[in-house]
Amino acid sequence: MGEEILGLLIGAYLDYHANISHDPAAQQFFEQQAKLLEARLEAAEEQLRQFQVQSGITSLDDQKTALVDRLNQLQLQLDKNSSDLAFNAQEQASVFSNCSIALRSGWPRRRGRFRTPLSRS
Repeated sequence: MGEEILGLLIGAYLDYHANISHDPAAQQFFEQQAKLLEARLEAAEEQLRQFQVQSGITSLDDQKTALVDRLNQLQLQLDKNSSDLAFNAQEQASVFSNCSIALRSGWPRRRGRFRTPLSRS
């Protein structure tokens, strides 16, 4: 697209220049300059394409949106993990408390194994 615009601009300038000056050497000079600039533009566009392929970035806006979405997902996961951790810590404290109470109360040990209050034998 940029190449087409540059080509049109250069063509218009050459036509304008040809109308005000009929110097063939000047026209040849500008045609050479146009070809040189066109080659530089093509090289720059190729470098951009190679960079996009290597980095995986084709659209900065799309990349930004994807990164913001990923950040939001990670924040939600962190919040869930923090909540789960707090719940598990509370559960662990409850289990330790219950074990401590059971051991202090002399929870009976029969037939080589611990019996729970719910087990019947």
